[in-house]
Order: sequence, then C-alpha cells, then structure tokens
Amino acid sequence: MDKDIESDEAIWALYELWCKAYNKERDHGEMARRFNRFKKSAESVYYWNKGCYKEEEQRYLGEFAYGIDDKR
Repeated sequence: MDKDIESDEAIWALYELWCKAYNKERDHGEMARRFNRFKKSAESVYYWNKGCYKEEEQRYLGEFAYGIDDKR
C-alpha cells in the first residue's frame, strides 16, 4: 500500500478505483473538489493499518471516504 499513497498522482489513481468500486460518477471538477478529503481519509486508513497487529482492527476506505454525499 505504500505505493498507493506515495504521491498525489498515486492517491488520485486510488481515488479513481474507489469511485469505480462504489459506483461514484463524478465529473473531474467534482472529483477535484472532493480529492483532499479523500486523500486525508486514505492516508489516515493507511497509517492506522500500518500500526495494527490484528487484521480485525484494520480499517478500509468505505463508501463515504470523502464525506457524506450531500447530493442524495
């Protein structure tokens, strides 16, 4: 996972995969607007999991990794 958060470009690629996994269809502007929140979530999950010794303590990037969808 180190390579997934080593740069903004890597996190953007992870963000695109996350969008596909959760069927989030956003235009580029909307993705750019939400990117920093997603980035913070991804980094938080990464560093949390790096310190976990038990798999059941690990976190993941769930559907709301960049906050609640305010357009529902």
